[in-house]
Amino acid sequence: MSFIGIPRSFSNRNNRVWRHYNIFFENYKMHLMLSCIVVRIIMKKMWINLKILCEAANHMIKSVNDCGYSAVFASIYNSANTLFPPDGRCDAGSEIFYRQLKEDHNFVYVRENEICGFISYHKFKDYYEITSLYVKRECQRMKIGHQLLSFVENQIGEGNDIMIKVLKNADWALSFYQKYGYRRLNDIQNDTVFCNLIEKEWERILYKKV
Repeated sequence: MSFIGIPRSFSNRNNRVWRHYNIFFENYKMHLMLSCIVVRIIMKKMWINLKILCEAANHMIKSVNDCGYSAVFASIYNSANTLFPPDGRCDAGSEIFYRQLKEDHNFVYVRENEICGFISYHKFKDYYEITSLYVKRECQRMKIGHQLLSFVENQIGEGNDIMIKVLKNADWALSFYQKYGYRRLNDIQNDTVFCNLIEKEWERILYKKV
């Protein structure tokens, strides 16, 4: 019985073909894995950007000058003032904000279609005064006050002086503004625009150069 073997040249050629195929498939698998990783990274970034856009849509600062907001301002003011003990605070009516809404620059912080806080400032000849900054009691400690303050500072622009008056016994307000670079009136040098200001007994004046 005879046996016809496979020619060596054919066998070697076949092995080389299989080696090429194996290299090709290994490279293909590697590229496929890298492509999957890149796609996952892109999808993750797209999801993060979408999340940021959704949050931005639900959280925004907008300008208001309609006296119809006076009741909203009064409500937020009264809510924020619950930080004071009952015998040390006085609720405000909407009428006290009419003039402010007409004469000042006013901005509200909207969160999920609800106004959570507001800030107002007035321009004088040599400086700007923040006339109000209040956040609802239940919305505090969410960086809303900081966002409103930063927004207005950017609106006012670099190189300008800002002043704000706070109640003497509002230690949390003093700490808040000092945290973001505001200084007490008694730290003012004689060559500043505030050197002639005098604090009343019930207030503290703070200032900052943006």
